[in-house]
Amino acid sequence: MKRQSLLFGLTFMLLIAAFPSFGQVTITETTFPRAAAFSDVFYVSTNSSPSFPSEGPDQIWDYSDLTVSEVNTNEYMDGSNNPAFPGAYNFRERNLIFQGFPIPSDQYEGLDSEGWYELGRTIVGVSYSITAISGGANDSLGFPGNNIIFEGRNNTIQFPLNYEDAWSNARIESTPFELTIAAFGLDHTPGELQRTLTDNREVVGYGSLTIPDENGDPTVGMDVLLVKVARTIMDSVFLGGAPAPDVLLAAFGLTQGAVVEQSFYVFYKPDFGSPVMSIAYDEDFAVYRPQAAATVSGSTSIQLQHTSLYPNPVSAGQMVYLTTESPVEMGVVRLLDLQGRVLHQEKINFNYSNQIEMQVPAVLGQGLYVYQLLDQKGQVTGVGKLHVIE
Repeated sequence: MKRQSLLFGLTFMLLIAAFPSFGQVTITETTFPRAAAFSDVFYVSTNSSPSFPSEGPDQIWDYSDLTVSEVNTNEYMDGSNNPAFPGAYNFRERNLIFQGFPIPSDQYEGLDSEGWYELGRTIVGVSYSITAISGGANDSLGFPGNNIIFEGRNNTIQFPLNYEDAWSNARIESTPFELTIAAFGLDHTPGELQRTLTDNREVVGYGSLTIPDENGDPTVGMDVLLVKVARTIMDSVFLGGAPAPDVLLAAFGLTQGAVVEQSFYVFYKPDFGSPVMSIAYDEDFAVYRPQAAATVSGSTSIQLQHTSLYPNPVSAGQMVYLTTESPVEMGVVRLLDLQGRVLHQEKINFNYSNQIEMQVPAVLGQGLYVYQLLDQKGQVTGVGKLHVIE
């Protein structure tokens, strides 16, 4: 009998050992190191058909087989000194699209002890001819310059963030416009698009996540939380202080009270101030940030330093100067296409300055490219875009 009990106990322990267990993951304001000004580089995979992540505790998520389709960079700037947005932390360029019409704008976000959230936006005034839509030679659609603080607050994440946490909130985004259509007697008549975003967020899992690094090789496993988001978007359009007439809405392809449902998953980890990876529930693409793995080795500073390139745009074969926040002694500067392929690289030897000189290869064609600054260990420390023209 004792032998049977001993055998059962040994078998049970072996079964436990076969299934790894991960400690609980918690993210707080102090372990979400989002710098006020930094370059946020993210990789987009549109050709790997990523599967939806499993939910629950002690999960192992392996997305190391993703292949990069393009590399993008968001340049964040310190927004704390803008009196129009009290409580703003930083901002980035994020142009709106109103039925095909681009609206230049900067979006501001906040970061405090409660959570990380989007605060509002600044719109740069712009006007478009709509003759092709309305038929009037002088008809126009304009978006006046304005500072807009969102009504309500949507926490992208809340602090502290733990497994099985759930929260719901909503905000209203207002986009003012001016409409001139002679046939309807409208002359710079003020209007407004009100977009209500309602989010239901839940931390549905924790475990280990593996993604590709900058070279396409698997990263080490990262302890992460998995957040599931269900979003409802409803649009309401007003003109002259009243709901816009259906005939005008139809001309712009709009429907009063139109509702769109979205669902997606997002991975977060301690000591990294951005999403590690996100997967759209109804679309075939994933977005991931290889630099998230840099914190696994123990480094707590994962934000890329701010860099600038001059001149930019530039012609192929021309000299450019890369300026960095701190002196760079040794390392590598390399150029990649938007598919992540390395096209050119130059070593940095005993530079001892904040400026690096580099010649753009004469063989590069017109278009956008990505530059990366790597340190002596091969870690990416700076990222930006290079625009090559004739």
